[in-house]
Amino acid sequence: MGATKDITLSTGEKVTVDVSTLKIKEWREFWKPQTPDKDTDAVIARLTGLKEEAIPDLLRDDFRLIMDTIITLSNRPLDDPNSQGAST
Repeated sequence: MGATKDITLSTGEKVTVDVSTLKIKEWREFWKPQTPDKDTDAVIARLTGLKEEAIPDLLRDDFRLIMDTIITLSNRPLDDPNSQGAST
């Protein structure tokens, strides 16, 4: 389990979603309806490497893929550094 996942958008563009830098404050604000779109777009852009101004122009299915990936990665338990599978 990791904090990154490679996905492919409908355009063929490959995107790496990396939630390792997602702050708890950002995560909490992300879900508040009153949070401005520009703020959530900035977080999505940072987590995906996409340009912030490109986020509103994404196709619905691409946006959903990105959001599903962010949610899935963010809800995974953290890797146990003491487990046998942990990297050193």
